[in-house]
Amino acid sequence: MPWQSKYDSGVSAPKAPANYNPVGLYRKSFDVTEDMLSANGRVYISFQGVESSYYVYVNGKEVGYSEDSYSPHSFDITDYLTEDGKDNLLADATLRKLENISSGNDKVAAFIPSFLSMLESSNSFVRTRGLRLLVLNSNKDYGNLIEGHLSDLLNMLNDKSPIAVRQLLKSLPILAERRPDLKNQIIEALAKASFSQYRDSMAPLLEKDREIALDILGK
Repeated sequence: MPWQSKYDSGVSAPKAPANYNPVGLYRKSFDVTEDMLSANGRVYISFQGVESSYYVYVNGKEVGYSEDSYSPHSFDITDYLTEDGKDNLLADATLRKLENISSGNDKVAAFIPSFLSMLESSNSFVRTRGLRLLVLNSNKDYGNLIEGHLSDLLNMLNDKSPIAVRQLLKSLPILAERRPDLKNQIIEALAKASFSQYRDSMAPLLEKDREIALDILGK
């Protein structure tokens, strides 16, 4: 990442910078116009490029997540708009991963108890953030706290946010790699998980993510 050499030198993809690793929050209010609805009655928002991953909220509700860096990504926000189309609030939270710090030393691992408590947050962004940091530092869990709270973590397979579930499904193979002693329990939970409670547009994606996770785990 040459444009960040001023802050972190020698950081190559897919590693994340350690000294310059900010989170940004962007908010914008807008009204829905007739032009927005003229195509097919649906309203979409398109991001042409965000570094390096982001969550999108409309009127306080989570719309979606993307981490494909500078590739364009669109979200259907129709169902999240106000009834009269006025004063909608868009929030885009961007974050840079803490992988470089987590893999380089034990400093972040000291906060594993905090990451576990984040899984209980009512905010799906906080839950997912806690999950990611927990998994990244799982091999430094010297107090073996994760094993004692594994059922809580695996319960996220039933999270009310399908976006959070997708993040969990992508994270579990990493957790199993770093904590082989938890692999069998992870596989068992994946095999039993049901995604029928989610919208038709999300359930197939979750099933596909599960298949990929089990394939990585060798099942």
